[in-house]
Amino acid sequence: MKILLVSPYFIDSFSSHISMGSAVKQAVNLSRQHQVIVLTCGRPEKYQRLNPHLEVISLPGWLIPDPVNYVISFPIISAFIHQLDTFQPDIVMFSKYMFFTSLLISLAKIKGYPVVTTTDTFPGINWFPRSKPVSAVMWLYARIIGLPLLWLSNKVILLHPGLEAVAKKYRLNTVNIPNGVDDTLLNAQPRPKDIIKPKGEFWIGFVGRPESVKGIDLILKVAKDLENLPRLKFIFIGGSPDKTRLEGNRLCLGFRYDVVNLYQFLDLLVLPSYSEGWPNVLLEAMAQKVPCLASNVGGIPYLIKHKQNGWLIPSGHAFKLRRAILYLYRHPSLRHRLGQNGFETVANRFVWSKLLPQYQELFNRLQ
Repeated sequence: MKILLVSPYFIDSFSSHISMGSAVKQAVNLSRQHQVIVLTCGRPEKYQRLNPHLEVISLPGWLIPDPVNYVISFPIISAFIHQLDTFQPDIVMFSKYMFFTSLLISLAKIKGYPVVTTTDTFPGINWFPRSKPVSAVMWLYARIIGLPLLWLSNKVILLHPGLEAVAKKYRLNTVNIPNGVDDTLLNAQPRPKDIIKPKGEFWIGFVGRPESVKGIDLILKVAKDLENLPRLKFIFIGGSPDKTRLEGNRLCLGFRYDVVNLYQFLDLLVLPSYSEGWPNVLLEAMAQKVPCLASNVGGIPYLIKHKQNGWLIPSGHAFKLRRAILYLYRHPSLRHRLGQNGFETVANRFVWSKLLPQYQELFNRLQ
């Protein structure tokens, strides 16, 4: 089967090295069984063959940065039409629906192609950035453009059950298929040799783009408050590709391609987001047995059960984040149990060997 996947960005896109994790995982894993072409924007390579069945074609685009992260690309329109005419995909997939690239859903439908759109949240409906003006525009955009595009889709893939109520309210044709991790990630990954962790230090990691909605301000505040505990180090992985730098109790590693290897250094992963979808970083960390502390927003409560396989806190509270970090720091046996239970959660439910048959069933129904 031939699949054309359209995503506003993919891996290492634009100068901010922004990525669309859900699209990357879909493309890589679907290419095990199908021929996949990805159309995206802002990558340093205009064309790249990642494996014999996966090609990535990148077009120029303009990225409106955080808190919008919206890509505008007119060249992708002609490239999309060209791929429809030459590649002639059996399925056209779109990653998210609130982007310029999602407008191509209408073109695919006009040409008679079945469309599948994937989302882990409903921006402007149940997900909002911290900027009130941007939130207002997003609210309007969702109702004028976003929802009509979802209605045009033959099927909307929901990445977690927390979206079902909204989907039902707006009468969307949906199926629940979560994102997952590659089966190989269930094995401990080798540590990078260029990073040295001093003996006795306790590393608290944040992985991802340092966006306001991710609660990066809360982590920085807590890090400052805990400067009197020299064993605690806050590790920031992601964002700009700056050189490794140490600032007090904060170690900033910048953008890295070997993120899955860096989990081996972490004693705790934190994700105090204000709004969230279905975070790949939690799935990856749990697969590596790293205990996870996250806010109970978006799809996170459907992945993490408080005190069972992770730790949940309300969003927007630096004091509660600090208290939870100190509690977990002082209870190593609890951290071990949470890490082991998190691993079992991912291994039993969220690996791609268990998810691919669900995609195949969906594709068969659309043929």
